Amino acid sequence: MSPLKSSKGRNIGKLLKAFATSSLGQSFSRPSIEGLTGATGGNISGGYEVLGIKYHVFTNDTSGGALNFIAGSDGTVDILMVGGGGGAGAPLGAGGGAGGVIYWRNVPISNGTTYAVTVGAGGAESNGTTPAPAADPGYVGGNTTFNFNGTTVTAAGGGGGAPYNGTSTELNQITNGGSGGGGATSAPAPFLPGGSATQPGLNLPIVGEYVGTFNQYGNIGGDGPGDPHGAGGGGASQAGFPAAADPVNGSKGGDGIALPAFPSAAIAPAIPSPTRTDWSSAVTAGGYYGGGGGGGGRASTSNPRAGGIGGGGRGQQSTSTGSQAGVHGTGGGGGGGVYVPSNTPSEARGGNGIVVIRYIVRS
Repeated sequence: MSPLKSSKGRNIGKLLKAFATSSLGQSFSRPSIEGLTGATGGNISGGYEVLGIKYHVFTNDTSGGALNFIAGSDGTVDILMVGGGGGAGAPLGAGGGAGGVIYWRNVPISNGTTYAVTVGAGGAESNGTTPAPAADPGYVGGNTTFNFNGTTVTAAGGGGGAPYNGTSTELNQITNGGSGGGGATSAPAPFLPGGSATQPGLNLPIVGEYVGTFNQYGNIGGDGPGDPHGAGGGGASQAGFPAAADPVNGSKGGDGIALPAFPSAAIAPAIPSPTRTDWSSAVTAGGYYGGGGGGGGRASTSNPRAGGIGGGGRGQQSTSTGSQAGVHGTGGGGGGGVYVPSNTPSEARGGNGIVVIRYIVRS
């Protein structure tokens, strides 16, 4: 008797059918690409195979982020690239912007060619302290790059979050990035916009030049209209929220982009410990990357200061609860710190970026 005609076999068949029609199963659907054989590179050199699709994962934890992908045949692949998230400003600082996100589909790859990969590190948190003259913006995240036949494709690092009483010079030099960092907070309250998103304007010669579909994502940081809140950093699918008194979205980081082709279950085995747990919770089955960091504020305020979906760090809410760093491997922005007179706020750094290359396994 055929195994699938037994009661156990029928149960397994039902489970497989249910999985294939679930949202998670749909995430594993076969890409419309030709596939490869024998490619190497990434945290697991031979790649990690799930349902006939192989994933090569590159993180900043390995070899300082400088790695190579080598094709074992001609074919096409899909590529996810995320820049490092921006660090948060301090004191009373804005959240860092997320690293820029690129999703490049049906990329033609040549047998035996080496493709250099660099994964950007998250930007460091501010060194600023109180009082305000010691304020300091967060640092811009590192760029993630993929060298394609002599052309460098770049997912830009996220902009750093601006600090309390940040100047217009600091705003222009620091908060711009793949997604922009949150705008400066000042007293009295002039209008200080969030950082610009540079990712949508990058790599323009790539668009339409090669076979494949090239998409890139980044958004502006939230505006910093004044004391007592720091604004949220921009995310890959949503702008950062302004530093306004809002019990729902006040100082929130912008959400990341959902890319179900790169779900947590398929990629987590190649994410180093101890990052894997937080990374899986941030990315989920929906494949979210590039969340902006939540802004900080005075400890007496009640803004939620949430980080954006997809790895953005939460802004500090009180002197007893610190801010959260952006999650490594998502390019999330760091969460901003509170303003504590004559003390050092607890702002946070951005999360490292990531590169994932996936393709159908050809026999």
